Parts: sequence; C-alpha cells; structure tokens
Amino acid sequence: MRILAKQFYALLYDVMILIAFSMVVTAAFEWVVHFFINEQHAIESTFIKSGWIDITICYQWAQELFLVDKSAFDEAFLKSGLGKLTTVLQVTLMLCYFLYYHFSYVNGGQTIGMKSWKIKLESQTGKLKLSQTLVRFVLAWPSFFLCGLGYLSALKNEHCLSIPDKYSGTAIIYQS
Repeated sequence: MRILAKQFYALLYDVMILIAFSMVVTAAFEWVVHFFINEQHAIESTFIKSGWIDITICYQWAQELFLVDKSAFDEAFLKSGLGKLTTVLQVTLMLCYFLYYHFSYVNGGQTIGMKSWKIKLESQTGKLKLSQTLVRFVLAWPSFFLCGLGYLSALKNEHCLSIPDKYSGTAIIYQS
C-alpha cells in the first residue's frame, strides 16, 4: 500500500512536469505552423489563445452554442486542415511523453517524481529495454483512466505488481 501511494504522488509530480512540457511543445508547434506551414491555420487556431485546449472541442462548443448546421461545419473543419494539425500535435505530445518516461527509466530507473519519493523502476530480467518501457507506457494509460484499476490490482497480488508492471516485466521498488 505504501509503494502504491508513493507511485500516485510521484505521478502527480510527473503530470505537472508534463503539463509544463506540453505547453512548451504546443507553443513551438504553433510557431512552426504559423511561420512555416500556413499563416491562416495559426490565425484560426486556438492554441495561442487558450493554451493546449484541443481545437476539436472548441469547434464542438461553437456548434452547440450557435446551433450551426453540423454537416456544413464539419465540412469546413475538414477543408481547413486543422483536424490534421490537431492530430499531428497530439501524436507529437504522446511521443514526447513516451520519450520522457523512456529516458528517465533507462537512465536510472526514475522519473523526477519517483526520485523525490525514493521509488525506482527495475526490470525483472536485468536492464530495462525499449520494449518494456513501451509496454509499460501503453498499458499505463488505460490502467490509470479506468479509475486506477490497473494500479489497484497491485493490492491483490502477492508481489504488488500493477498491470503495467506485470505485462512489461518490471517492478517498482522502494529505496531507503
């Protein structure tokens, strides 16, 4: 139970770091779009105005607020190319998140949040590999967003392994 609580607190630290990192990446992405791809996209975009809110959500709000004809609105959105740019940004952010976790785990087994709570990720087979960090990263998302069930499963097994740990061949250990 103690390690699970420390994992949660370390995750909160890492989320704050990733939010700040997301703002920087989004601003850089918006700058690239504005200066290199198409000035019109940057003017229509909401990234600069409202941080990193997904532009598709803003379009859905506008549809409901102004009772715009949905089919005409969707057609205009697709023609503008903003949907593709949003997807590129989301993929870029996910890649950056993965790289943060991968390099943190491979170089010492700890993220910044894990260092402050003195917990460490170790491989059950020796040195951490790319495949292990990738499996752990992919399984961490549904494990967390399904009410934390993937992590709460660690309370029910004897080795205290969460679902991402079990399938990636890793374990969280406490450093004294």
